Amino acid sequence: MVTLTRAPAGYEEKVFLVRGSLNNVLRDINAKGFHKLYIDGGGSPLFGDLAAPLNFKLVDSTTFLDTIVQNYFKRDR
Repeated sequence: MVTLTRAPAGYEEKVFLVRGSLNNVLRDINAKGFHKLYIDGGGSPLFGDLAAPLNFKLVDSTTFLDTIVQNYFKRDR
């Protein structure tokens, strides 16, 4: 697992990294005027507690900067 400690070169003016509890991170980001977010929590459950696991199939995967991976999944029902 790789954890970014700074924005990739060339993206310093376009992105920022944050740390803290989910509530504090959301508060700080919302205070900056950002409200529609994608946050990778690195261990925070996406769907909370579930009675049964949800199944997904990988549809597409794209790599950016040889470091960041964007995966697109579709729920398998």
